[in-house]
Parts: sequence; C-alpha cells; structure tokens
Amino acid sequence: RRKKQQLNQAFTEGYRASQLFDDDKELRILLECQIDLKEFRVEFDKGFQHYIDGQWGDAKKSFETCLNYVPNDGPTKTLLYVLKDNDYICPPSWKGFRELTEK
Repeated sequence: RRKKQQLNQAFTEGYRASQLFDDDKELRILLECQIDLKEFRVEFDKGFQHYIDGQWGDAKKSFETCLNYVPNDGPTKTLLYVLKDNDYICPPSWKGFRELTEK
C-alpha cells in the first residue's frame, strides 16, 4: 500500500522522482548491494585471473577483498582454502587449473 502511494505521488506535480531513492529504505539497500556486488565481481574476476596465472599472492589479496563485500561467498572461501593449503605459493606443476576430487 505504501509503495502504491509513493508511485501515485511520483506522478503529482512538484514531486522529484529522485525523492523515491531518498525515501525508500529498501530501494537504497538494493542499490547499495548492487554496487557492492559489481565491485565484488570485478575483484573476483581479477583474483581468479591471478589464480589461473599462478600469481597466488595477488590472488589471495583479491579474494580477501571479495570477502569484505560478500563475507560468506563459497567459491571465494574455497579458492582461499586451496591457496592456503599451498602456503599461497603456486606449485611448479601448475597448469592453470586443479582437478576436482569431490562433487
């Protein structure tokens, strides 16, 4: 009901559409999350490229930054575990991927 009133008000004279962003807490939270997720994705992609390229120290930094955006991200935590399990040093036999041993 409140949303409908806001939309109706948006079409009245003198109402600024940008006021919806100021007044609607849920909308503000959604937009903030979207910004964080975009930054997360950019950082994750960078970290994953470092991981593939064998630059595991740089990958660690990127993945740790990712957890600042999305603290419980499973793929990020898994990759950090793999890096930690190797003391953040890429093995000499690294081919840019690892074999998955479990589903």
